[in-house]
Amino acid sequence: MPLRFASLLGFAFGLFGVLMLAYTLVAWVFGAVVPGWTSLAALILVIGSVQLLVLGIFGEYLGRMYMETKRRPLFIVN
Repeated sequence: MPLRFASLLGFAFGLFGVLMLAYTLVAWVFGAVVPGWTSLAALILVIGSVQLLVLGIFGEYLGRMYMETKRRPLFIVN
């Protein structure tokens, strides 16, 4: 469950990152930013969300591999 939460959190931060990227670009167009702030903010937001998303996907894969190695049956017959 925590690993699935990481992938959902990565997706949510990805959406938030895209919104903030739009905000930083609009602020850059109007010239209301410190030089270098726009590119730094965009890089941090995008890379952070990608890291969380990849961590969640890797965790899902690892969890499914662990369940497969247990070799439990898919169902139980009464």
